[in-house]
Amino acid sequence: MTDDQVSVIQQTVERVLDSKAGRSFDIGAPAHLATLVEAVRSAVTPATEEALWIVVAMCWLGPWRAGIPPLSMREQLHQLLRQYAEDEHARLMRVMETVIAYGCGKWRQVQPGAGGWEHRWQGAMRGLVRAAEPAIAQANRWLAAHVVGFPKDRQGVPTEVFSRNLADWSDAWVLGIHLACPEKPFILHEDENLTLECSTQGVEFFTTDQDYQLLIPPGAKGVWDIQENPAVIELSHGQTFPLPAQTTVNFIVRDDDVLLKVATEGRDHQARLRMGDTATLTGPAMLRLRACTCGTTHCIERHRLAAWDPEQRVQKTVAEGQQTKKEVALTLWDYVASAIKGPQATIKTGAFVQGMYFPLLTQEGVM
Repeated sequence: MTDDQVSVIQQTVERVLDSKAGRSFDIGAPAHLATLVEAVRSAVTPATEEALWIVVAMCWLGPWRAGIPPLSMREQLHQLLRQYAEDEHARLMRVMETVIAYGCGKWRQVQPGAGGWEHRWQGAMRGLVRAAEPAIAQANRWLAAHVVGFPKDRQGVPTEVFSRNLADWSDAWVLGIHLACPEKPFILHEDENLTLECSTQGVEFFTTDQDYQLLIPPGAKGVWDIQENPAVIELSHGQTFPLPAQTTVNFIVRDDDVLLKVATEGRDHQARLRMGDTATLTGPAMLRLRACTCGTTHCIERHRLAAWDPEQRVQKTVAEGQQTKKEVALTLWDYVASAIKGPQATIKTGAFVQGMYFPLLTQEGVM
């Protein structure tokens, strides 16, 4: 497909989306991509059907006013679809999820900044958020039915003004960002300190110059990965707590204390901080702070967009109300739903606490 054809498609997509009918298109409904493709089909004669669908999806999900989708990215998406689906129909059915994941940063190195094709695409992020929203709404309805005192504004019911529940939508944005950006670097330079202070409000983290502050309430966790060089936390009662390189440390905040846990060589090392205790990490130190604080051993493979494997096969019920199962590809929608509400198909207490949503609710003080 030539750049001139791509430009015509982009202009047509923008015109359709700006129309009254276009405003009803939902990024969270993959079938709407087919509707959009049909709306722009008459504008050009594409080289292949697959090429048309990819360009239309990129124009819908890509950065606004950033020029036409680059040829290199179009070709990479072609290659990905051919890798993950055998026939053209199957590839067309996977265009939406593939472009969403690609736009959010999977399979490529996202550059810092915003607004360009080389950055993380805002439209793709909306698509990832819409993939997360139904699972969050389902979880909130389940929590409302099983947890006494669960807040009414989180019970999955749309407001009078908006067609969706605002708590579902805002939590979906948070978890969508966590899926796409699962960790961030944290560097302490020479002679810089990171202090932990325990109180009835939880544990507060702050640096020497106060440019970083975080409060983790009781019931919630914090998770760090120690990079490259080992570090040491010095506790206020004189004990030192080593943090070996290439290990993960969990801060488990309870009502009366905080547990620091590190698993090394198959053994757990832990220290306990009581109310009023402090601890200090002195630089230099290189850490990565995890966005998801579930603390489970499967977090990296289950709670990151980069870990989604479109080639993975799963057993799925294919007949409504029956137990008929079929082996199918793991879609982005199913992967995100499982990441949020836990690895079980239906929400259960033991599985729910292994998902991404439970630690977010504890961090917000809801659970």
